Amino acid sequence: EQGKKTKYADDAMATEIEKRTLKSSFKARIRASNRVFWSYRRIFKYADKLNGEVITHFFFHKLVRYGSIISFVICLPMIVYTLYKVTPLLLLVFVAPFVYRLILESIALCVGGLIAATGKEYTSWSDKKI
Repeated sequence: EQGKKTKYADDAMATEIEKRTLKSSFKARIRASNRVFWSYRRIFKYADKLNGEVITHFFFHKLVRYGSIISFVICLPMIVYTLYKVTPLLLLVFVAPFVYRLILESIALCVGGLIAATGKEYTSWSDKKI
């Protein structure tokens, strides 16, 4: 769209911080989800020019994945209510670290989508504190 080209660099390395705090992970998920929702906007402009394989990959990797996460967050109050109705002890499931992290990251993805819907796009990264 902007005339830029991508070049493969086999010596490029990507590293990720292993021990993130929950707060920094939440913010990173918001930014990542914001970029995904902006990619939805961009790809639909060129959908007629892309081959079927790219559209299929996009559909299954992005739309189904993020659609299921959004559905999960929308259903979360009903899940909590049902668990509480059966027995309050079942709510201890949410204390498990992986469930707790999944819920927070899912909420962060939805927040990023809402921010994208307002028209704001995260375009740059910085290690500096604001």
